[in-house]
Amino acid sequence: MEIINAVLIFMALVLMWGALNLDRSPAARVEVDQSSQLNDSMTFLQKLRNKSPKEEVQSRRIRAFQANLAQISDENPQLLENTEAILGGRDEDNSKFLDSLIQSTENLGTFRLEERQNQETAATHQQEDARSIEEDLIELVGMIVQVQQDVAASSDTIEGISNSVEKVKTVVGY
Repeated sequence: MEIINAVLIFMALVLMWGALNLDRSPAARVEVDQSSQLNDSMTFLQKLRNKSPKEEVQSRRIRAFQANLAQISDENPQLLENTEAILGGRDEDNSKFLDSLIQSTENLGTFRLEERQNQETAATHQQEDARSIEEDLIELVGMIVQVQQDVAASSDTIEGISNSVEKVKTVVGY
C-alpha cells in the first residue's frame, strides 16, 4: 500500500512539474523560474508530509491519554502501587499456574511412557503365552496320534485274542 502511495505521489509530482513547464517559456524556465519551481515542489512536499486528519486525531488522543495518565499517577500514587501489586499478584498466579501446567504435562508424559512400557510388557507376555500354548498344542496333537496308534494296536491285540478264544472254543467245543 505504501509503495502504491509513493508511486502515485511521484506521478503527481511529475505531472505537476510537466504542467508548470508547459506554462512557461523555455528561456524563462532555465533562467528565472528554477528556484520558484523548487519552492513550489518544496511546499507541495511539505503539504504531503503533514499528517492526515485521522492521524492528527489519533495523536491528540494519545497525548490526552498520556496527560491523563500522568495526572492520575501524580494525584494518586497509591492507586498506581495497588495496580502494580494486583498485576504482580496476577503475574505470580499465572507463573504458578504455568508451573503446575508444566508439571502436569511432565506427569502425563511419564504416565504415558509407563503405560507404553506396560503395554509392551503385556504384549511380550502374550506372545510368550501364545508360543507356549502353541507348543503345548503341538505336543497334545503328537500325544493324540500316539494314543490313536496305541488304541489301534490294542484293538488289533484284542481282535487277535478274540480270534484265539474262538479257536479255543471251537476246539474245546464249548
